[in-house]
Amino acid sequence: MTLVIDYREVKLIAACKKLGIPYRVTEVEMLTGDVTNEAGTFIAEVKMFLDFWSSMVDGRIPNQEWKMYENYSSNRYVFVEYGTLADLADSKKKDRNWIYSTFGTIENWDCHFREFTDYEDLALKLHWLDLKLGTERVVRDVVVRLYHKTVAQKNLRQFAGLGKKADAMLKLCGTLRNVYDDLLNNNGEKLSTIKGIAPLPKGKILSQMIEAFDKNHT
Repeated sequence: MTLVIDYREVKLIAACKKLGIPYRVTEVEMLTGDVTNEAGTFIAEVKMFLDFWSSMVDGRIPNQEWKMYENYSSNRYVFVEYGTLADLADSKKKDRNWIYSTFGTIENWDCHFREFTDYEDLALKLHWLDLKLGTERVVRDVVVRLYHKTVAQKNLRQFAGLGKKADAMLKLCGTLRNVYDDLLNNNGEKLSTIKGIAPLPKGKILSQMIEAFDKNHT
């Protein structure tokens, strides 16, 4: 069993070499993730604390995880530096809801979060994952395409009953972050002005969105 590692992950490569873990390095950029194996039985993205935050801000993380969802039918992972979620929520208090919603959204795409303490710990966990998953390929035969919408639209369309109302929400609020901010911090004051969306506390759509959000973060 051999790990296949993006050439830019130099610290992970050094850790594998030190621990004697079989690996090979790609000579071109891996478009789907940072690490897989020769059998193609899993895909993993690796994020340190600062990298995770910057990838949230510039929109890379949802796009990366969507590519993983499109191309792998299962066994999709994000390995993050230990304490990333708690530390981000503590240091970026005004963005706490957005931070939690990002983690929840990725988990809704059946992408599993794993933490690591250092690169040797990461190398061992990836090696054990490789050994555990065996040789059955999980790469999709056909790439999944849903709606040809943006990541933000796909994110909102996961909520029951939204459909095209998701597009109206984004048009009104501008960004996915602003949609969540209005929903969670302003009781959906802006969102309830959209035709077909009743205000809280009786509004069914907004109530279901909050219920689904809370369910994924408890």
